[in-house]
Amino acid sequence: MDADASIAAGFSYVAATKTLVLEDAAIVIEEGHLDGDNRIGIYARAIDLTIALAGDNAIELTGADPEKQYIAIQVAEGNLAITGSGSLTVTGQHRSIHVDGREFANAGRLTFRTA
Repeated sequence: MDADASIAAGFSYVAATKTLVLEDAAIVIEEGHLDGDNRIGIYARAIDLTIALAGDNAIELTGADPEKQYIAIQVAEGNLAITGSGSLTVTGQHRSIHVDGREFANAGRLTFRTA
């Protein structure tokens, strides 16, 4: 994790099922670096990722550099499924969810806000 990004405790990853579990997690993306000029909260490549939500979770995109893209969740070369009884609130002015695969399945509670 970059020095310009932070996350409060509340996440785990289950490799056998490719599931990221968020439980009352708070992710803040400022000027951190990943994937070229993009700043990304959750990033997966070449897998079908499941994000299981428990409790109230948040991703905040606070960076203001107009030359950069701030993305809450990106799955490159894979699909994304969001499950669980929790919620995820994404706050920012850029892309919230970017999936390069063919499928995005949402069974969770998502809220998107403009900063």
